[in-house]
Amino acid sequence: MTTTEQVKSVRHKSFRFATSLDWLEGRTGLVSESGGSEPLRVGPPPEFRGEPGFWSPEHLLLAAVDSCLMVTFAGMAAKHDLAISSYRSSIDGLLEFSDGTLRFTEIVLKPEIGIKEESAATLARELISKAHDACLIANSLSARVTVEPQIHM
Repeated sequence: MTTTEQVKSVRHKSFRFATSLDWLEGRTGLVSESGGSEPLRVGPPPEFRGEPGFWSPEHLLLAAVDSCLMVTFAGMAAKHDLAISSYRSSIDGLLEFSDGTLRFTEIVLKPEIGIKEESAATLARELISKAHDACLIANSLSARVTVEPQIHM
């Protein structure tokens, strides 16, 4: 099966993902997934009377958007033989009241992509834009999600 056939095949499938949560105490718990990864201790952020040092739902959402962009970009880079020397990203989300409810209204990702050849800068910009358009997590949100990449040698 060619890569194009594989992509078409994935586009017409459905996938189901699941996690589980075990309450610990107060407003904290452990989130797990069936693949055997380490559980994450979760709780509210300090802004919502939580203790620092826990993964909050807000941070997990931002991490999902950030990691989705990275894995999508890395897959596209490999497909197009783009040699990457580094990838580091930061993300900022604005949580505010909108339409009568508290929600994320804006998310800005700032990936810094190191490339091995200066001539690959245009391709890197094109692929990070395409990865943003294809990111299933960002596409699932109502918040405005933008990407401000920096490409360097």
